[in-house]
This record gives sequence, C-alpha cells and structure tokens, in this order.
Amino acid sequence: MPSPSGQAADRAPSAPQPETLYLGICPRGGLDELHALNRRIQAAQRPLSKDVVVFAAARTAKEALTEAERARAQGVRFPQDQLLHVTRWQEVPATRAPFVHAALGVFLAAEQQWQAVADAGGGDHAGAGAPRARAARGLGVGAAATAGSAVRRGAGAAGALRADSLDGRARARLAVVSQASAGLRREIYNHVRSLEVQAAQAARGAGAAAAATTAAASADEIRQEAALYAGVHSVWHLAHILFFDDYHATGGGASGMLTTTAASAAAFGGRQQSAAAAASAHDGKTMLEDLKQWLALNHTHDIQGQFEEIVAMVNPTSHPNFWTYIFKCLLRGQFDAATTMLELLPAYKTSDALGGGRLGGMPASLRAAVSATSTSNPVEALKALVKSMPLASAAASAGSVGGGSAQFQQRRMAWKEDVLFVFSDGRLSPLLVDERDRRHFETAFGIVAGVEATILEASTTWQEAFVALGMFVYPQLQGSDVQEMLAAVAERFAPTALLDRVQLALLEMDIPKAIRFASTLDWWLATHLVELFDKSGLLGDFEAAGTLGPVGSFGPGWAGGWAGGNAQGRDECTLSEWYRLAYADYLTSEPTLWRAALEYYASCARHGAEMLEALVPRIPLDSDVKARKLLAFCEAQARRRGGAGAAGLRAAKRQLHRVIARRAMAGGRLGEAIAHYLDGGQGQAVTALCNRLLGEYLTSGDARPFNAVVDSLHPSVVFRHERVAFLARYRDLHKLYEAQSYVQAGGLLIMLLSSNAAPRAFWRALLLDAIPLLEGEVVVFSVEDTFELMRCLEEVSARGRRSGGVRGAPTSGSGPGEADEALDVLRLALTRNLSRAMV
Repeated sequence: MPSPSGQAADRAPSAPQPETLYLGICPRGGLDELHALNRRIQAAQRPLSKDVVVFAAARTAKEALTEAERARAQGVRFPQDQLLHVTRWQEVPATRAPFVHAALGVFLAAEQQWQAVADAGGGDHAGAGAPRARAARGLGVGAAATAGSAVRRGAGAAGALRADSLDGRARARLAVVSQASAGLRREIYNHVRSLEVQAAQAARGAGAAAAATTAAASADEIRQEAALYAGVHSVWHLAHILFFDDYHATGGGASGMLTTTAASAAAFGGRQQSAAAAASAHDGKTMLEDLKQWLALNHTHDIQGQFEEIVAMVNPTSHPNFWTYIFKCLLRGQFDAATTMLELLPAYKTSDALGGGRLGGMPASLRAAVSATSTSNPVEALKALVKSMPLASAAASAGSVGGGSAQFQQRRMAWKEDVLFVFSDGRLSPLLVDERDRRHFETAFGIVAGVEATILEASTTWQEAFVALGMFVYPQLQGSDVQEMLAAVAERFAPTALLDRVQLALLEMDIPKAIRFASTLDWWLATHLVELFDKSGLLGDFEAAGTLGPVGSFGPGWAGGWAGGNAQGRDECTLSEWYRLAYADYLTSEPTLWRAALEYYASCARHGAEMLEALVPRIPLDSDVKARKLLAFCEAQARRRGGAGAAGLRAAKRQLHRVIARRAMAGGRLGEAIAHYLDGGQGQAVTALCNRLLGEYLTSGDARPFNAVVDSLHPSVVFRHERVAFLARYRDLHKLYEAQSYVQAGGLLIMLLSSNAAPRAFWRALLLDAIPLLEGEVVVFSVEDTFELMRCLEEVSARGRRSGGVRGAPTSGSGPGEADEALDVLRLALTRNLSRAMV
C-alpha cells in the first residue's frame, strides 16, 4: 500500500494548532496542582453553535470535603473564580466532513458488533467482562520488568498468550477491537489520499472540477488537513500495531492490511507478556516487521522518488545523495534496493569465480561470507550478509514456539560471527576498498553489524533510528530493550514535536500521556483511541487513579481537563463516554454534521439520552427530508434503549413533532400540522386547528380548502382525535352529496348530530346542509330522524337567543336577520318532511 502522503506525516506538527486558553490558576499543564486547589475547568456551549463559555469552579462541594481539605481550601481565592471567558470551537474544515461520516460508519458497525458480543455474554458496558489490565502486546516500559524477568527465567516464547487459548467471548471482543481499528485506519488513509488528490487538482488548476472540489477550502487548508491526518494515520497505525491488532481474530488481517500477533489479548487475559513472547506467538510475523511497514508507510521521505532521480543520471554514483540513499534503505530494511544501488558502483563489478566444492561443508551464511571475502569485494560481502541475515519472523514460524526462538538465537549468533569476520572494530579487515569509498562502506557495514552509534548517526529521524535499532541491535525486541532504544533516540534527536510525543508515549505504553498529547493533536484521534483502549480493557486502572484526561487542551480550541465530571454535569460517566460527548459537542458546531453528532451522543449510555432530548428540538429543520430523518432516528433510538432512555427520546420526538407542526402551520399545510400535533401529543392544538378550519369554512362558504385539508390526512390519523374524526365524517358527507347518495348522506348527518360527534357550534351548518335532502323528491328522513332534526334546531335557536343572535352564519356578511330567515326555511322544510314521512 503506498504511503498516504509521502513526507506529510513528518510535517503534521507544522499544521497550525488551536490557541489554548489558560485561566492562570496553576502552572500550564498542572492538572495535579489544579486538583489540589479544589478547582476544575468547566464550560458551557451554546447549543448548535461554536460559542463556549469557560470558567473556574470548585471540583468538590465544600460540604463533601474532609476536615483537612476544608482547612486547606479555606481562604484560597482567585480572581479567576469571578471571570467568564468566551471562546469558540475550532472550525471543522469543510474537507473533513466525508471522513467524519465514513469513520462514523465504522464506529457504529463496531458498536453493533460489540453489543452483540455483550448480549451473548451478559455484559452491558463497553468494557464488561474485559479484565482491567495494562498489558498490551508486551512492548514498552510498563511491561519491562515482567518482560525482563520472563526472559531471565527462560520463559521465552513458551509464555506467549495466544488468541486460540482464549475463551470464545474474549476472542470475539478482541476481534471487534481489531477490526474496528483496521477499519478506522483505512478511513484515515482514504481521507489523506483524497486530500492529496484535491491538493494536486488545486495546484494544477484543473478546470471547473477542481474549482468545485476546493470551493470551500483553499489549497493551503487542504494541504494542512492532509499533513494533520497523515500524522493521525501514523499515530493510529502505531497504536494498531502495539495495542489493537490480532491476526487470529481477524483471519489474516482486516482490509488487506498487515496484522500481527494476538498478544493484545493479554488485556483480556489479565497478563503482561514480553515482546519476544508476543512476537513468537504469531505464525511467521513479528511486531518488528509491522514497525518496518509503519515506517515505510508513514515516514517515507520519498524513497521511490529519490531512487528514480538517482538512476536517471548518466553516472548515478555521482549523485550527492547516492550513499545517503543506500544508508536509508539499509536502516529501513529495504535490502534489495540498497544492493541494487551498490551494484551501480563500477569499481566493484566482479563475477563470482569461486566454485562451491571446498565450501560445501560450511554453514550457508558463512559460506556466502567466505565466498564474498575471497574476492575482496565489499559489495558482494554486504549483499551476502544482508541476504543471509536471520529474521525473527522465520524463527517464529519454525516448529514449536520455544524451539523457534532458540533456533533464531543460534542462527543470529552464527551470522554475527560472519559479520565480525568482515567488519570488526569499525574496519573492513580483509576487503579491498577504494579509499574514497572506505568511509561510506564502513558506515554501511556498521549499520548491518548493529553499531548503535553508526545507526544513530546515519538516521535522519528518530522513527528511522528506532526501527533500525530493532532490526540490527535488538532483533528480538523485548520490553527492556525498548527502554534502551527510546533512551538512545531521545538523546540523539530530542524529539519535541507534538506528533513525536504521541508516538513516543505509545511506544512507552504510557496511555495517559498518549491520550493527553493526542487530545491536543486532534480530537477525533483522542476520542477513538480512548474508545478502543476502553474496549480493550486498558483504561480501568488509570480511570480509577484519576490519571487520565486532556492536559492543556479540553478539546479543539479550548482548555480544561477531565476530573470526574465537566461543565455539562457529565459526572459518573466513563472516560470513553466523556470524550465521545465532547467530540459530539464539537460536531454540533458544524450544521452539516448534525447526524454524526447525534450518533455519537446516542452511543453514550449515561448521558446520551438527555443530550439528545435537549438537542433534537433545536436542530434547524431545513427540509422535510431532514425532519423525517430526525424522526426516524429518535424512534430507532427509543426502541434500542428502552426504559427511561426511551421515555426521554420519545419526549424529544414529541417536541420535534411540535416544531414541525408549527412550521407546517406557518406554511399553510394544515393537514400536515394536524398530523404532527397529534404525534406531538398536542390535542388542544389539534382541536384549535380543526375549529379554525371549520370557522374558515363557515365564514367563506367555500368547501374546497376544507376538503383539500381533510383529503390530505392519512387514514391512520383520522380516528386518533374526535374533532379530526368529525372533519373526516363531514368530508364523507360532502362526497355522498356529490355522488347523489342522498339516503346514505342523510343517515350520516343524523349520526353526526345524535352522537354529539359534531361540535355544537357547527350544528347550525349541519342542519342547513339537511335542507336539500328535506326538499328532495325522495323521502330521506324518517319520522324519528325528522324529530331529531327538530330537537337540534330548537337547541340551536335557544343558544342563539341566549347569546343575542344566531352564531355561525353560513356566508360572509350574513347578519342576524338572514340567519333567522335561514332557520325559518329549515323549520318549514322539516314540517313538510314530517308530513311526507308519516304517509
């Protein structure tokens, strides 16, 4: 797989970092000092905006303090306690939105798989059933003592924790973590590649397509984002190798990416293993091989471009970087490229004139070295040595685990003797070397011989030096070796860049430090690292000790720290949930990422439901499609949660229905407004809206708007409210009139009046609708029906007299006199119909 961005990973620290807000209560980064003063940093975000208010507050209420703590806190006052600081979230680059959604898909798939494993095993928490152990793949300072003692006892690879030795539930958890890590790494890689394409298009000015792609971001912003996420890819790749990868659980690696040992299963088994044991547990793969790939993918320094530039010259050996390129290939384990370049040296082009008869009884590695040195050719000697160098991966795949390690040590010692025969005390003893090339050959042989000073001097980055030391000086890469390697590279390079600090913390197995620096580098990175650390069972001890949380950066653009709670009242939640909540807050500041923010809130067991309940009604409803998506989301989350969480989400859904109903009513879509008010539990609003609709019909006398609204109602809505049911029945009455089904129309009219389904204020209109039926050729109403109509008429007349007139005129502009005349006509029609019905 090609490098995601060439040298971009090494340029990541140059991307502009957000300005950090400091309140000045304690030294910068002094979380312990802040806690000792019983202070914490709280913040409140204005919903769906970038504005954040930050202030100092007490960490623990005075009433909850001990006597000693209360005495120490007494009299401690700070001017900052009276200040509010208004800051803003850092802008979410427009080019990042596709990555956020793609990574969210991987996250949600992993959540579903994890929940399935938890349901199968009875666990209900993200880390349920996973013993809280600090061990990962056994590489690092934290496991140094255990690793060293295991090696001294001769445990070797026999003590390795294999994935196939775990119970099925633990293996399933390990598989979910590994697959999620590989999937997220793939999305980071794709994001960087996409950014590189956009940057190239912008640089070339590739017409309208490029202009459309870069409309929301300048070329510089795209390059900065690519540099940042190339660094994120480097960090994630390293964390995947050290903590999350499991070859057995993923069936050979997810998404075609190289994977390694199952030693991260130590987190589930509660053991700490040496790196040698962990490496040997894998069939033919070691962590060192994966570290070489990590170096090649993320810190390339454009090796391929340098190679093409050198060989394109008429005399490649005259290129100023000819030997530098060879050293770099050797340091990175790219031996074929190094020897290919060495063969271009014209002074050392010879053919092998020796036969193999007298060397047949020698070991293969020594035979190659003797053959090369007999010709006094340093190029042939170096080629033979790198070709015959034993690899730990080959030993790990040979026979039993313990036997393979012993064979590797024997082969390595024999190979080392061959190296000493050729290169000893910094000199090429038996070889004929041009004096102009002697210094270069001594450097090349010094690298292969494992001379630490030579390796450090030839390396250009600490990452390159670290991997080279692992290949040539510490090939079995045990925990105690890592301490020495990190100390050596720190002394030589003194890395201080933010990206370097994150990577060094991971190699040291210092999870709290890695999380703190990752929080400053990128909030997405910190959130998802913490999530997988939590699922791997690696945070329990640190959470209990209170040693985790961001120092110097509360999130993208503002300062603070996790201290068992925050400004949103998010106490009693896990660190993983705290980071997800903060990341979701960050996403809410970008309108186009509202769905991603909701999904992250929904993944939080402790505070997710209350955050959704507060946020959903505030989301701007730009379109009907967005409104339907929100409603479907709330319903799905309510079904998934159940209990109190479901009640809160259904309350949010009802609020959302009310918001949609008000928008629909403002837009004149009364049928839609009625349906949403019903779903929102606003029966009174439905009644008022129906009365408004009836009043408009009575005032105008035009039935078309009324009929259009009622026809737009879904059948499932009609009988959920009695007033809506009356509207539907009254519309049916009009349809029967239009179809000249007068007998059925008369029966429906009598039912509406006698059952009190019609509001009394509308009785007059119904009675007037009966006049055409009373005057028709066919007798529609029976004697009983006619008496019922007369009773209703008298009640309408009595109500009109009590109110000083007849209300509800059928047409606009009708006065009391006209109303009395209409009722007189109705009374006469009823009298005639009664006589006809009695015949």
